[in-house]
Amino acid sequence: MHRDADGPSAPPAGPPVELPGRPTAWPAPRPTPARPARDRRKPALLAAAVALLALLGVLLATQLGDDGRGAGTAAPPSTSASAAAASTTTELPVPPAGTGAAPAPAPSTTAAAQTSPAVQPTSAPASRQPPPQNASRTPQQTIVDYYAMMPGNLQEGWTWLTARYQQTTAGGFSGYQNWWSKISSVRTSGVVATGPNTVEATVEYTFKDGRVVRERHSYTMVLQDGRWLIDAHRVLSSVTL
Repeated sequence: MHRDADGPSAPPAGPPVELPGRPTAWPAPRPTPARPARDRRKPALLAAAVALLALLGVLLATQLGDDGRGAGTAAPPSTSASAAAASTTTELPVPPAGTGAAPAPAPSTTAAAQTSPAVQPTSAPASRQPPPQNASRTPQQTIVDYYAMMPGNLQEGWTWLTARYQQTTAGGFSGYQNWWSKISSVRTSGVVATGPNTVEATVEYTFKDGRVVRERHSYTMVLQDGRWLIDAHRVLSSVTL
């Protein structure tokens, strides 16, 4: 066996030596060298960093979520604010300088109301007056019916004359009565229309003194208020029978 310079070398490790009458002896284990304290702090620092990053992520997500909900759920404008905005008068565009064009005036509600046709209330229909006795007669039928009521109905016959005939030809109602007071009867024949408002007729008077006079008359008629009235007449011929 040889030696090193520093002393005898340790015998090599080998399997346990069995000695007669003794149990097998293992060599004593070598102690595990202690790990440095720096290596033990690394997992704790890493876990703390991960926890801090997770906390920051949660806070950031919460903040972004609150901002999104606030922007998406903005309260609608109040009714009063909307009404105020609607009632604001829209300004008319100003023409460019130098064109000389004036802005068109805003439409006036008052002017529109004045130009719109007003709805007139429906009035109740007027009560219908009874038509005059000769309203539907023709001019020639008017002459026939006029003489048919004479001389017994002077009051009615007077209304079949125009004002001009009453004053100029008849000489007022007194003159009218004086003339017809001499006649006992009268009849007409040969009544024809000679124009739109002219008629010719033969009139035969029987006087109270017995005389009979036959005359051919020409009449001018006037339509007033739907009635044909005698406005003038002239004698074309006269024969005493």
